[in-house]
Amino acid sequence: MSKKALSENRNPLLKIIHHQDVFEEVLVSFAAAFLILIDFSLYRQFRGIPFSVNHAEINAGYGKFVLVLLFLWVIFFFVVCFLLKKRTILDHWLFYGGNLSCILIAVFSPDSFPTGMILLLIVIVLNRYYFILREHSLPIHFEGKSAFYGLLILILFYSISSASVGIIRHRIFLSSGNDLGTFDQMFYSMSKTLLPWNTITGIPINQFTAVHFSPILYLLLPGYLIFRSLEYLIFMQSLFTGLAAIPLFRLCRLKKISSGMSLLIAAVFLLQPGILGGLFKDFHENALLPFFLLSFIYFFEKNEIKKALLFLLLTLFVKEDAMLYILCYGFYTLLQKKFSVRNCLLIIGFPLLYFIIVSVFVLNTNTFAYRYANLISGQTDGSFFQIIKILFTNPLYLFSQCFSAEKLQFMGWIFFPLMLIPLLGLFRLSEVFLFIPMVLLNLLPTFYGQYSIDFQYHFGTISLFCLILIRVIASIPQVQTRRWLISTVFAAAVLFSSSYHISKTAFYTEFVKNYANYQKMEQAMKKIPTEAVVTASNHIYPHLSARNEIYSPGFHPDSEYVAMDLRGSDNPTDFEAIADLISSKKYGTIEFVPDWYLILKKDASSVLDMQASEYLETRGN
Repeated sequence: MSKKALSENRNPLLKIIHHQDVFEEVLVSFAAAFLILIDFSLYRQFRGIPFSVNHAEINAGYGKFVLVLLFLWVIFFFVVCFLLKKRTILDHWLFYGGNLSCILIAVFSPDSFPTGMILLLIVIVLNRYYFILREHSLPIHFEGKSAFYGLLILILFYSISSASVGIIRHRIFLSSGNDLGTFDQMFYSMSKTLLPWNTITGIPINQFTAVHFSPILYLLLPGYLIFRSLEYLIFMQSLFTGLAAIPLFRLCRLKKISSGMSLLIAAVFLLQPGILGGLFKDFHENALLPFFLLSFIYFFEKNEIKKALLFLLLTLFVKEDAMLYILCYGFYTLLQKKFSVRNCLLIIGFPLLYFIIVSVFVLNTNTFAYRYANLISGQTDGSFFQIIKILFTNPLYLFSQCFSAEKLQFMGWIFFPLMLIPLLGLFRLSEVFLFIPMVLLNLLPTFYGQYSIDFQYHFGTISLFCLILIRVIASIPQVQTRRWLISTVFAAAVLFSSSYHISKTAFYTEFVKNYANYQKMEQAMKKIPTEAVVTASNHIYPHLSARNEIYSPGFHPDSEYVAMDLRGSDNPTDFEAIADLISSKKYGTIEFVPDWYLILKKDASSVLDMQASEYLETRGN
């Protein structure tokens, strides 16, 4: 008898452990074999046979699938595990193949939040097995300069790819008068007079004194003077969002997280469905917020106060309500012993003073009371102070307004891609303050954009939640647990973003399919002189916004040109009113493509008038 056999006979515990290993290998072999069947279903999906539909003809051949499964199971166990002793091959297959399969299932389950939750649970189990039970590591290691170069490559690729979605969306005439058109007109005005005017509401208004006080946008003006295009604005918002990964990466390194893990955390932020959703839709100053806010936080945590104050001021210049993020971060630091009380009070007091000055002397902040219509009675002269009154008189009403079905779904799209880790902050008094901006700016308002993943009002919220994510990961001493957690959060971000945003690939398909029509539509818009006064429907507005005067329908009855979008139900048009313009001989038709677009010119007439009138009467009925 061999020494090994004698040892096992003398120590029954070794037999039990050996039997457990064999049983684990049997289970792992079965899981690896079954994953191949799942991937075959995904292959059929690629071939046009959806896995969400039950196919009787496929089910009829179940015997073949059972035989294949048993064959693969035997091969994996006896050959890979028993003979070759290469169980690690199956480990890698389950980890990489399993994660990829979950992501592909999410891709083919568009906008399915429940599916995403189930897939996340599967990813958690797979990754825990790989990193905790089997103690594997990722094959690619980034350290030192290689990690930072990798970060720069990630930012460049991210900026170009995310901007391309927004640009294609604009090219197929899906961008909006608000916000892309108004910002383009504002930059056009700034390029001429340095004053940020727009006319979308029917009268010239100063964007910084009537809408949002955002002097940070002057940083983009030199580039606009060179490129003079909406595409430049779309790219710059993607670039600034991508650059936010740099201070986030440095924050991770400051917390003693390895370079490779720091790079993954930066990618997790960039791949959040809420971040991508905002970048894919038009242009907004909020997209600039994460870079300046996270840079301020990094320098403050590093105790470089002068640089921190510089970025604090730049953060406040993004938008007047950016004050709230800094204020809440200030209270967060005040409750931690490692920060100077004087510095904490400084970053609390200065933003408050700034907000008061802006509110009193620059911008009427009550203008946006309509976004809190459920809380503020006077929509023109209401005050945000009414919310404070409700807080003391009927706090449960505020609670009820925060947790409607739509807002709970919004919270799901924010927290689940971060694997619910930010919710751990609710157990720390200091981190509770980091949730206040989400409550005030995303959950209390009735304006749907404030709690929609497709807008930009949560960029600051996600930035603050990433601080909690970093703290939780930095507090874990076990390297394998860190790897498991970070890899799973990364997979969660990719999984949920894939599910939510996969529909945006239709923009490219539509662009290719109707390229000639969109080119013709664009050329027709260019025929309108830049000095002319124009009325344009929502999706055409951004294509004509680089001018002194352009209005939404109904605001300016004497425009020289009227450009209307005739495509689909997403373009509400008063067809009877447009037909009356032609029949009254006030306007004549100069460009007309049925079901696409119509351009009228004041005091003109053409052979297209009768055809356009008949079409409009038909659409009106």
